[in-house]
Amino acid sequence: MQKILILTDFSAASRHALAFAQALFSDTAADFCLTHALPFEPEMGYGGAFIMAEQREQALTSLADLQTEMTRVPEPPYH
Repeated sequence: MQKILILTDFSAASRHALAFAQALFSDTAADFCLTHALPFEPEMGYGGAFIMAEQREQALTSLADLQTEMTRVPEPPYH
């Protein structure tokens, strides 16, 4: 089984890249791993840590939604 790392920013282009990767590995059993990177440096000013925590929660929610969308109808079934 191949392990494929997919980087995403939740844009339409990254969703197309995901569909392309699924099509490219359509004849191979593959395990896809989704990754989204957040900026390391906190925003300067009052409440910067809170903003980063909020961004992290939004990213986790978006990753969960994308995973649900990906696995709704796997193409092919062993992805």
